[in-house]
This record gives sequence, C-alpha cells and structure tokens, in this order.
Amino acid sequence: MTTRKILRMADIQTSDILFYDEGAKDRCYKFCAERNIDCMPSLDDPRAVYLRDDVLSKFRAEALMEDRRVSADANIFDPQVIEKFRRQPLLMVYQGNELSGVVHFSDYNQPQVSAYLYELFFEYEKALRGLLIRNGLKNVDMIAYFSDKKAKGDSPEFYENKINDYFKFGSQKKLAQFEVFNLTDLIALTNHKRIIKLTDKTKLRNLVMHANQFVNMQEPGAENFIYDFDTFENFFHWCQELFLDFKRVNNRLVFTF
Repeated sequence: MTTRKILRMADIQTSDILFYDEGAKDRCYKFCAERNIDCMPSLDDPRAVYLRDDVLSKFRAEALMEDRRVSADANIFDPQVIEKFRRQPLLMVYQGNELSGVVHFSDYNQPQVSAYLYELFFEYEKALRGLLIRNGLKNVDMIAYFSDKKAKGDSPEFYENKINDYFKFGSQKKLAQFEVFNLTDLIALTNHKRIIKLTDKTKLRNLVMHANQFVNMQEPGAENFIYDFDTFENFFHWCQELFLDFKRVNNRLVFTF
C-alpha cells in the first residue's frame, strides 16, 4: 500500500468556491443552512472565515483556524483528516498559502473514490490468492474447508451449496488457483489456516461493487442535502481496515518463502 497511488484532497475538492457575499448574505445563509454547511470562506481575506450563526440567522467573521485547513496534498484517508471532519463538516483546502478548494465529507461519494477502491479491491484479492498459493494451498483446500464447516453444522446447507457450485461450475473453468472463489472465502481460508488474521470486507466491498453511496443523507429523498456523519465514519473505518490488511498481505508475501 505504501507504494500505491493515493487520493489527495485536491482530487476530490470543489474548486469552484462559493464565498460569503455581504450583498447576498440572506441567500448565503439559506444555501448553507439547507446543506448543513457551517461556514463560508471570505471573499477578500484568506485569513478569515464566516461562520453560520443559527441563533441570529446570519454569519459572523472569525479568523481561519488550523482545524479548518487541510493540505491539498493530504491523503483523503489520513486518520488526521477524519478528526478534522469530526469538528468541521467543511474543510478549506490549501495549496501552500493559496485556497484551492473546499471539501465536505460527503465529497467522498465522488466517482474517483469508488474507482480507487474498486482497483484496490482487485489488487487485494490478487495478492490474497498469491499468499494462499505461496503457502502451498490449492482449490482442494478451500473445498476441504467448506466440508469441515458443513460437518460441524455451521450453516451446512450454505456450505453444501458452495461445494456443489464448485464441482458443477467452478472446477470446469480453466482458471488459476482460487480465482473461482470470492473475497469472503479467501479471507475465511486465510484465517482458518492461521496465515494471518484478516477482517471481513463484505460491507465495504458491496458498497464499492454495487456503486452505492458511501455517505448517506440523513433523510433520503429530502431536499435539504444534509448528510449523515455516522455513515461517513463507518465507511472511513472500513477503508482503514482494508488498507491495513492489504499491507499485511503484501508484507507476508515478501516474507513467505
């Protein structure tokens, strides 16, 4: 993972910035209130920000603090980034001392994030198959694992179907070892053989493969554009687990001879 291309804040930022305009202050307030945006950058002072005050239904000017700033080169999945989002839903993106854009946590729904994670899952599955093979395992070991789960009464019908599907369809395909099995199976066998301990990736993989949004609206279908931070936090955590496990697999591939 350390050698892979990473997504940076500049990749998901909104560069067409809306600034606070005193001549349109009521419309600025309405726009931000509908989207739960708590601030707007100043038109003429890069050191200032206008904060939404719902008690007074207007904005007030304050100095731009560091917890509202993020570097354009920062990894969007840097743990420090989510800590900033916990305090501020909208971050000002700076390239050096120049404001280059803004990022809201809902911007993680952008297509480039999905494309990045799709590619990452592809590489992760390939590395995981390689690790199983490097440890001397083959398709028959996966079938033996399914049979063992079935014999122990652990969802016997489920594993019976997996075994039948393999002999009916999978064994006839001219594929490399383990390519017929899905990611959940690969992780389960890796854990079963105690090669390394990996976490389940089903929820994140389903989001990515089915092109679902990573960050949900609080009220789907509503016109208020308010997004749910809890879904963002879950998504961010699942991505951290994926990155960590990918590094574990790649690391073990090097050290398994």
